[in-house]
Amino acid sequence: MQINYIKNKEIDFEKYDKCISKSAAGNVYAMSWYLDIVSPKWSILMAEDYSYVMPLPEKRKYGIRYVIQPYFCQQLGVFSKNELSEEIFTQFLKAIPHRYANLQLNTSNAFNLPAEKLRPNYVLKLTDSFEGITSRFGSNCKRNIKKTLSCDNKICEITSEEYIDFLIKNDKGIINEKMVKILRMLIYKALDSRSGRILANFSENNLTAAVFLVSTSNRIYYLTPVSSEEGKQKQSMALLVSEVISQNANSDLILDFEGSSIPGVAKFYAGFGADLEYYSLWKRVKLF
Repeated sequence: MQINYIKNKEIDFEKYDKCISKSAAGNVYAMSWYLDIVSPKWSILMAEDYSYVMPLPEKRKYGIRYVIQPYFCQQLGVFSKNELSEEIFTQFLKAIPHRYANLQLNTSNAFNLPAEKLRPNYVLKLTDSFEGITSRFGSNCKRNIKKTLSCDNKICEITSEEYIDFLIKNDKGIINEKMVKILRMLIYKALDSRSGRILANFSENNLTAAVFLVSTSNRIYYLTPVSSEEGKQKQSMALLVSEVISQNANSDLILDFEGSSIPGVAKFYAGFGADLEYYSLWKRVKLF
């Protein structure tokens, strides 16, 4: 198989996006509009007229281009319209033309890898009724929601600036200026295309939790959730997630929680009955 390296200006974006959309592991992070924001100089490896593609988010340091996972971009890797074999996947890895690589690959790229190279992700199928889904909530999850419902709550959409201000105020030490700039562009683009929304929970008229949601044809991505100290105490995010589930139950959608390796966060996601799946981490040290 011949694998070609294609610079950004030479990519056929229509064919590329079509491959991502038709791939069993296709996700929003690999779509061209998303990569244009998180890694403007991205390029691709391509084979068989865009039947196989691998986006390469690039940065430049001391004049040298290198590949590194961008902010807000959980999974990339090799995507295929057809079933991806380990042999073809390995060929793509060998074809990466840069000195460094530190990439988080997609769920179809985890070929017999050791546990230390796998990362957890939690996903919840929304095909069942709301009552059916909630019946599988964990006891702690049900208790958290009950605690939240003891307060006066209002769940509604808020503006991007309200959300960004709330995020900066309550995620100190985690989110930096560069991340805020990228996130703001993602939000503007998603809201403009009507694929994104920002859902928030007000408890006793105070904004206590909010999350940026991006939807594709088959998934809702739970991006950058944030709670205030009051929200953490009142478990406001649990009610917010329950509302997202309620609004999208009886659909073919999957709620993608994006991780996590942090035990407390993983327990929170698992409490909604979410299933555990894995994506892989690939690193290559300096070759010369």
